[in-house]
Formats: sequence, C-alpha cells, structure tokens
Amino acid sequence: MYKDYIREKIGYESYENETGFALYKANPVTKIMDVADFYIKPEYRVKHYAKDFFLGLVKLAKENGCNKFTGGVCVSHKDPEVSLKALLRVRFKISHIHEDMIYFYQYV
Repeated sequence: MYKDYIREKIGYESYENETGFALYKANPVTKIMDVADFYIKPEYRVKHYAKDFFLGLVKLAKENGCNKFTGGVCVSHKDPEVSLKALLRVRFKISHIHEDMIYFYQYV
C-alpha cells in the first residue's frame, strides 16, 4: 500500500528485494532516473550487496530508456559519510550542493 501512496502522491516507483529498496522516477524523455531514497539493510551493507542492488537499478534504468542517475545525500541525516563514500566508490560525481544536500549524478 505504501508503494501505491508514493506513486500517487509524488510519482515515484519502488524497486526492492530482500536486501533493500529504492524509490525512483524514470523519465525516458530526459533519460534521467532520479533516485529519491536508497536503503540497504544493515546486515547486507558489509557484504557488498549494495553494489549488486545498484546494478539492478542500472538494469532498470536502461529498461526505462534512461542513461543518467541523479540523487542526493542529506548531510543532516545520520551518518551521511557512509552514503557519500558508497556513492563515490561506484563513481558518482558531485553535481551541486544546496543547503544541507549534496547532489550526485552518474551516466550508465
């Protein structure tokens, strides 16, 4: 039901499996997939499951006609450096910074 609410209210879809979930919006016109939320369960974070999960998102982006990811990290949330390191590790680039958000992009 929550997925239906998110789709109706903000137009985002949910991608999930046993390791985590992501909320995303794929726009085939701009060829951009914007990822609003990305969560990996703690027990999977140290086992490199996040990379496999991300590769699933890459496949989904391509299936939706997208070749660019966008997203951001809120530096006022708990442990933002964990997310920042993970994004940089998979070669995301910083797009811009606005207030307490650092925005990233990556071409796929």
